[in-house]
Amino acid sequence: MASLPADVFLTERLAQLRSDLIIVDAESDARDALEHVVMATRDARRPIVMFTNDHDSGNARAAVAAGVSAYIVAGLQSDRIRPILDVAIARFQQEQALRQELADTRQDTPQIDLRVDTLMADLGLPVREAHDALNDAVMAALAFIKLRQLND
Repeated sequence: MASLPADVFLTERLAQLRSDLIIVDAESDARDALEHVVMATRDARRPIVMFTNDHDSGNARAAVAAGVSAYIVAGLQSDRIRPILDVAIARFQQEQALRQELADTRQDTPQIDLRVDTLMADLGLPVREAHDALNDAVMAALAFIKLRQLND
């Protein structure tokens, strides 16, 4: 664990530490600290937990939108820290899984479009029916796979 100032050198310091989690203790300058942390972690995302006395709900929304996993107001009691960190890590992991799923979906879109185009051309189906037919085929294949797994 290390205590670092939120300044222009934060990116380099974090890279040297290879930290798995960032904890920000921001008194009144929460917005400035957040800006430095977000800039420092944009290429190497990790959970960010921010402890602050800033009750402004607009700042809390901005922090979450910027990538903060947990925004804790007036909550730096020692018995609460571990559960807060656990939830922040779990939330971060869930968000990363969703980001990966979205990236995978975007990568698959051209292949799906090609298959829909093929169904449209080969069977003379309109776009909506071609999408439905492809979706039905995929769902049937997934059901078959699940049945095989259950029987094995």
